Parts: sequence; C-alpha cells; structure tokens
Amino acid sequence: MVQEVAHVYEDEWGGILYRPGLYVEIRWYDTTSGMSGDDFQAFLTRFADVVVEHRCSRCLVDATSFRMNPANMHVGWRDEHIIPK
Repeated sequence: MVQEVAHVYEDEWGGILYRPGLYVEIRWYDTTSGMSGDDFQAFLTRFADVVVEHRCSRCLVDATSFRMNPANMHVGWRDEHIIPK
C-alpha cells in the first residue's frame, strides 16, 4: 500500500508535508544554519496553520538537518503562539 503525501509548503528552510489521516510533518533543511529568529517564527506559524487547517492531532518534526543557532529561538513566543494551536 502506497501512502499518500501532500507537499503543502516548501521554502529555503524546509518543507511541510501532510499525510492524510495520519499527521503533518516538518522536514528541516541544512540551510537552517542561516535562519533568523523571525524566519523560524514565520515557518512555525505556517506549520501551525497547516496543522489547524487539516485538523491533525499528530505532528512529526524531522530535526535531523535542523542547523539554526538555538540562541535565535524565542521559546516564550513559541509557547504562546504555536503550542496552543
């Protein structure tokens, strides 16, 4: 059985995939080494919108290629704006 995968968004930082009935997935790219905090927030906002749109209760974040400097992350912002979605 072949699993359907919809590529719903992609930019220089990564891709967002929807596996109908299963989950929404982020695949980060090595290019995230140049990602700013604002870039990270914009991508996560897009991701959260896709999760809400498809009413997914499960998410997969493939961070094996995630290279952004953790100092650029605003964890408080993520906890306030993304996690509740």
